[in-house]
Amino acid sequence: EGGKLARRALERRVRTEAQKMQQKYIAPPATVEFAVMYVPTDGIYGEIARIDGLIDELGRQHRVLVLGPSLFPALLHTIYLGHMTFALEQKAHEVSQLLGATKAEMQAMDKVLASLGKQASTFSNTIEKARQRTRVVDRKLRSITAADAETTVRLLGAADEALDDEEEAEG
Repeated sequence: EGGKLARRALERRVRTEAQKMQQKYIAPPATVEFAVMYVPTDGIYGEIARIDGLIDELGRQHRVLVLGPSLFPALLHTIYLGHMTFALEQKAHEVSQLLGATKAEMQAMDKVLASLGKQASTFSNTIEKARQRTRVVDRKLRSITAADAETTVRLLGAADEALDDEEEAEG
């Protein structure tokens, strides 16, 4: 008989405390949508768990989780993992944005390189045309002996660089 009375008193007290916790601590969006009622021993938690449907009812009606020393670390670990998952999702979003920006920049760089390639091709073609013209003139002048560097400078007024280049080659 004394055990039944103590169990009923425990049930009333747990319900009252759960109601107080709901009123005092649960205020979304300023707080999370639940509260934790920590009981100091697994024995007391076991007595609360033996009362049919009490833990489920407190969770549904008052949004209060009843935890003892054995379950509390598991809750903390779950919260930690949730926080880490959230942080990873944020980082994944930032990385995705960075990759998108990098992709756009690479596409722009590809356009610049294509343009540069066309210009290099044009430049190369122009040089090749000039060399063809030089070979045509050279074929026409095959029968004539080339003058030495000093005579060339004197007759054509060629730049002093040609003479300097020749002197460096000799020295």
